Amino acid sequence: MPEGGMMAQSPSFNQAQGTILAGGTLSSEINLLGYTYFGLQATTSSVNGTLGFMVSNKSDADGGVYRPLTNNLGVPVAVTAPSGQFSISGDALTALKGYQFMRISSTAQTNGLALVLTMKSE
Repeated sequence: MPEGGMMAQSPSFNQAQGTILAGGTLSSEINLLGYTYFGLQATTSSVNGTLGFMVSNKSDADGGVYRPLTNNLGVPVAVTAPSGQFSISGDALTALKGYQFMRISSTAQTNGLALVLTMKSE
């Protein structure tokens, strides 16, 4: 047991599935509440393009309105998605901190795109 008699708390991990349907440009809704570190993987082959992020403070069920996530200059936060399967580091996803709900936007995917967002609490 550490000095002071308290055990350190372990971070909590979770995974959320997001899907962009064939011909679609937006993923299903993902709840980020309580998580601050993220990693993103495409588990099916993607089409080259850019992934962007839409955020909301309410869920779809509660009338959430999604807006593009931008930096302080109004430039959309985006990452380049290579063709095929890929992983994106948490460093590229730090702008998601502080938002509760998100959707991933993409160029139209011919075969659909399955995404896994790994989330970790502090």
